[in-house]
Parts: sequence; structure tokens; C-alpha cells
Amino acid sequence: MSLLVIDGLTGTGKSSVLTALISRLKTLQASYRVIYEEETFGELMDEIRAGVPENFCWRLKAVLNKLSELQTDWVILERFYLSYYALVPEWARYSEFDQQLNKLGAQLVLLTYPPERVAQRALYRYERQGWAEGYIDLYGSEAATLEALQTSLKQREKAFELSQLPKLKIDTSASDWTAYAELIQNWVSSPRMRTPLKRSSFRAHQNGSTF
Repeated sequence: MSLLVIDGLTGTGKSSVLTALISRLKTLQASYRVIYEEETFGELMDEIRAGVPENFCWRLKAVLNKLSELQTDWVILERFYLSYYALVPEWARYSEFDQQLNKLGAQLVLLTYPPERVAQRALYRYERQGWAEGYIDLYGSEAATLEALQTSLKQREKAFELSQLPKLKIDTSASDWTAYAELIQNWVSSPRMRTPLKRSSFRAHQNGSTF
């Protein structure tokens, strides 16, 4: 079984990459199970705003407990503890999950983009009516919202570096979801890729951009 975690700030293209990757797996006639962010992340932001509960990682534990029951070629987790770290940046809370996933042979993909694209990609999302207004109401101003989103982007990068999983970072600025899905599928399937990758050691070019 190939176990893959796909994480990233809102607007990095998790849903688009998942759609393209699932299309590839169907073409390859590979069986798969996606555990979507509704199950891995849920209403965590609201819960943390009300005060960080002692057991706020309960969803992570529940997902890990069910992995051994899954009989499929691929299991894909949409969001996991990188998104938690972005909200509560205390690695000691998540290291055990990282270790458990490592023992299961999991691989980690972080979708990202440059900080200067946060406004366009994360806040003013044309496909989500009222999205920006909701965020600005939450944080009090556009400036405060952008600062919070940029911090969240950076925190995920930090958690990505702390993780011991084999990992791949993709800049999705070009929005070439098909190419990213192909890149991920080939990387996961290649035995030589099952070691942690540094940004400089794996570079692919599509439409003049590096990802």
C-alpha cells in the first residue's frame, strides 16, 4: 500500500491535485481510498479559537487507527499534522504521528506558492463567494488576514522540514494540476524516491516554472 499525505495552505490546489491524481490512478486501475480534510481536520479552527483543548489531535489518532484496516493500493490523506502545526506550532505534539506514519512507509507532499501570492490564491478566491469577507471579519482587517495566512504558509514549511517522512515540495504557481499529479504518482511509485528530498535535489520544469 502506498500511503500519501498531501498538505498545503488553502488555495495551494489540494483538491485540484487530488482530482488529477485520482484520474491517473483510475487509468492505472489502481484501487485507492482518500481520507478527506473533513475527517482529518474538520472544525479544528473553530475548536482552537475557543481555546486549545488537551485532546485536539483526536482526529489524527482516529485516522491512524483505521489505516491498518484499509485494503487498497493507495491511501491518500488530505491535510494532516502540518495543518495542525500551522495553528498550534508545537512539534512535540505531532512528532509521534510523524513517527507512526514513517513506520507505515508514508510519504509527504507539501503544496505551496510564494508568500506574495497569498492574497490572490488564499484570500481572494474567485470560485468562493464571500470567502474573503469571512476571513477579514474573522481577523479584523485585510492586513491582519494576509499576515495570518502568510504565517500559516511559513509554519507549514517549518513542519515540513521537521518531518522525517520522505517528502516532496511542489510550488503550484503554474496551476498545472495534471503535471503535479504525474510528478507525485511517479515519485511515490519509484523506490529511489523513498528517501527525504531536499528542494534543490529534485527540480522539474513545466511552462517555465520550477515545482
